[in-house]
Amino acid sequence: MSHRRRRMLRAATVVAAAVTAGLTVSSLLLWATFDTEYSAGFTRRLWDKAAAGMSETEVKSLLGEPLSEILWANSEGRTLNYSQSRSGNGNYVHHYIVIRDARVVEKRKVIFWD
Repeated sequence: MSHRRRRMLRAATVVAAAVTAGLTVSSLLLWATFDTEYSAGFTRRLWDKAAAGMSETEVKSLLGEPLSEILWANSEGRTLNYSQSRSGNGNYVHHYIVIRDARVVEKRKVIFWD
């Protein structure tokens, strides 16, 4: 490998490391601004196991009681909220499960950025 090519490769490596370090630091700073509160039984591993088609009883056995439950106005379903903003406003990750006819029809994770 030529001397010029080695210098260019070294420079590219340094730039890539700097960019990666910058992204890592900015990602950590961004994540540090989240004030998400999770239900007592919530873990990412357990959340990943919850799936459409499960019964409400199975979900609650897996994840525990949600922080809140919202009954829809049309009474066709409800939402089980397993995370929320700790302060009531701001940036947080909202994990919720939609129940219809006592079964999970949807599982969502939404990032709120205020």
